[in-house]
Amino acid sequence: RSVYIAETLARHFSKSYEGVIVRHRTLDAVASKD
Repeated sequence: RSVYIAETLARHFSKSYEGVIVRHRTLDAVASKD
């Protein structure tokens, strides 16, 4: 059961992690312009 939970969490975090990376890149690009 713990393996299933770990896989579910990994899947969930990988999705949100990608979103965070994209968001940070966008913020960095905007900040570096100024």
